[in-house]
Amino acid sequence: MIKRKEFVAKSGLPLLDPFHPISPEGSDWKKADRQYRQFLIAQQGHQYLPVFRRVGSTTILKDFALLADNSEEGKQAIAFYTNELFESGGHTTAPLVYYCLEALEGTWGDDKIKEYAQQAISASTQNPELAQMRDMPERMEREKSTATTEEIKQVEPMMAKLAEIVAEQDEYVQKLRNI
Repeated sequence: MIKRKEFVAKSGLPLLDPFHPISPEGSDWKKADRQYRQFLIAQQGHQYLPVFRRVGSTTILKDFALLADNSEEGKQAIAFYTNELFESGGHTTAPLVYYCLEALEGTWGDDKIKEYAQQAISASTQNPELAQMRDMPERMEREKSTATTEEIKQVEPMMAKLAEIVAEQDEYVQKLRNI
């Protein structure tokens, strides 16, 4: 796992670093896009390139505010990074895909949008991490009898956050079904 993180960090993009959030002034998606594409070319064939493509695409779409750009250039870049998300494998989040597809209405045809929506729905329902999150409350309920009050108090905020993540995924899966 460390090697993958180091590889992604080599790109120079401030990828998903919660301690250094990107400021609105620093959210130049065009600069990040150039950096991303140069890194793709330089690292062609590298075993961790799919990880970079997934993380980098997510970062540029969300953190660099590409999804907020309604220009034609912005829509073309959104289309590129949406393709990157799906072609890189792994699991994409339903909310991110929903907003990408919403931005691409009128740019992509209905059939392509529906195809990507269906892929995102399938990925969400087959995501092992989400399955674990769904099972966690039941497992925790079974383990409560052997846990101390302090242990339960420590776990409750995490359980609430997991429930929030699962509910958000479910909400956006439903929205994707209605596209």
